[in-house]
Amino acid sequence: MGKRYQRNRETYVVGSNAVAYKQTLNHQEIAPVAPVETKYRKKKAASINPACTFILASVIIAVSIVCVFMLKAQFSVVDTSKQIMTLKNELNEIRRTNANITAEINETMNLYEIKRIAMDEYGMVYPKGIDVIDLEPAPASYTVQYSSIELPKDDKVTFGNMLAFITRGW
Repeated sequence: MGKRYQRNRETYVVGSNAVAYKQTLNHQEIAPVAPVETKYRKKKAASINPACTFILASVIIAVSIVCVFMLKAQFSVVDTSKQIMTLKNELNEIRRTNANITAEINETMNLYEIKRIAMDEYGMVYPKGIDVIDLEPAPASYTVQYSSIELPKDDKVTFGNMLAFITRGW
């Protein structure tokens, strides 16, 4: 069977010699839809709980505040990482400069010349065996006690002594 097409409420069958027929529809008056929608909307608006609306609004505000703090933290992390990279570059440059200066000092320093100046101009000499005194270090201790602590033996324990001990501290 052929395809059916509809145009201006007329139906044609493709591939057929049938004449178009007119449809007669019984139109009935339908009540306006708008008042029904407004009643539905009023009922729906009346059914919204103000407490739920307040809770939803407060949750949205709290989430927004948390998002702002997270973005602020992310920006500070990015800024700190940039500062770290800058300081690392400065540190590498200082180390490079320090290594160059140390190499230059090592090249210009002559230990034999220093020895000659010390012995000839300042009169320094190497020490002999009797000039060197070896010292034995005392054994290391974590606590140092300057004198022995003795408790008085003739004091009697009284209520006043106990109260004084408690008020002064343990």
